[in-house]
Amino acid sequence: MDYNVTIADKSQKEQVYNYIVKIDKEFPVALSEKANLLEYTEKILELGIVVLAKSQDKIIGILTGYLNDAANRQGYISVLEVSDECRGAGVAKALLNEFEKMARRAQIKTIRLYTHKDNEGAKRFYFKNGYKIKNEQANYDYSIVLEKNVEVNMFNILLTSVGRRSYLVNYFKEALGENGEVHASNSTDITPAFNYADKAVKTPLIYDDSYIDFLKEYCIKNKIKAIISLFDVDLLVLAKHKHEFEQIGTTVIVSDADVVEICNDKWKTYQFLKDNGFNTVNTYISLQDVMRDLKSGKINYPLMIKPRWGMGSLSVMQADDEEELQIYYKRAIKKIKQTYLKYESNQDIEQAVLIQEKMIGKEHGLDVINDLNGNYRTTIVKEKYAMRAGETDCAKVIDSGVLSELGEKIATKLSHVGNMDVDVFMVDNKPYILEMNARFGGGYPFSHMAGVNLPKALVAWLKNEEIDEDILKAEKFDVLFHKDITIVKL
Repeated sequence: MDYNVTIADKSQKEQVYNYIVKIDKEFPVALSEKANLLEYTEKILELGIVVLAKSQDKIIGILTGYLNDAANRQGYISVLEVSDECRGAGVAKALLNEFEKMARRAQIKTIRLYTHKDNEGAKRFYFKNGYKIKNEQANYDYSIVLEKNVEVNMFNILLTSVGRRSYLVNYFKEALGENGEVHASNSTDITPAFNYADKAVKTPLIYDDSYIDFLKEYCIKNKIKAIISLFDVDLLVLAKHKHEFEQIGTTVIVSDADVVEICNDKWKTYQFLKDNGFNTVNTYISLQDVMRDLKSGKINYPLMIKPRWGMGSLSVMQADDEEELQIYYKRAIKKIKQTYLKYESNQDIEQAVLIQEKMIGKEHGLDVINDLNGNYRTTIVKEKYAMRAGETDCAKVIDSGVLSELGEKIATKLSHVGNMDVDVFMVDNKPYILEMNARFGGGYPFSHMAGVNLPKALVAWLKNEEIDEDILKAEKFDVLFHKDITIVKL
């Protein structure tokens, strides 16, 4: 039987009232003998909670109750009833589960209800779902009091700069289950992933003086256990303040600031790779040096012009000759000054553009995974087939000893925290590293679809629990996955 569970509002008063009238005589003692049904409907929609089970827009079950006794942290169930023809399909349990979930979010400790002492079916149902008889005075001589402790140690996670990463919201919701919430934040509320989060909030801009204080206040109010950022610009700001969050009981899952700087600043990335013996592409920060090496034949066109600090292929252009090189170089500087790239670039605006030889080879993406202490755990290798706006759009997970060893070497050198997204080109059977991102990258969903579950591992590590290593192992190799496009109503 197909049905969905929703929360009713005042606009559904007539439909709710008609259903209450319909089921009135099904109670051992009719509800109408204890209250005026219309007045009850208006009251419960105004002050309480009405959970509906619907099939083809027809109500087939209802739970009404209250979660407004904050002083005693107690909730109350008034009515739980399912249409005769729909019993046995799990509708009552679905209604009860939704109400209990809402109770936990409202920090309710116990839920109480009254049921007829001779209603054996109701008692069996509630006993099965964890309710027990309380030795307290019931409302009526014929009723008994049942109560359940629903309090749990909620484990809430905040994903900052969440943007369109709806899939990550869902991955973390699955990892937390009913014992936690996924909160999402962004500096604009025109954010698709907000539709999937348990709670969402618009923040000040990342570089605003009030940004960190806003997040700390939000974490305290919502009992946030951990913050995970999905945006390069955000990473460095959070890294510099992560000890402040530790003092309020919130772990920021971010690498140390020096590691983030190596990844965010592509010139520092190049220097790190060269200093540590990794193969990488010829990279320049001076147009004069580029012209010199072009003339000597050390490098050749095409050349890639890109921001020194940037992501998402913003302002990345290919120059096939000197005229395009000069034009695109100037255009890149102009674009940097007009976009969010200006914030990090302002520290060295005169050297905010990089020029690189274009890599010709098969592109791969690595998810290099460390635990929260910076210890290496695994590397997932993906062969890329299509890109869109700087993100992997189509890929498959492959088994590559060479690239797995490369990932372990990177992890050992950097001791980063969590995921490190690495772009690698295979040229003449040698791996050349192009970029590194100290966060979940746009290619992580392909690892997840292959059987890797990093969100689940992160939640376990946050709880100081050891993981089953199988959750970080790919199960599906050489299966091609492709991102789809969906429309989301904001």
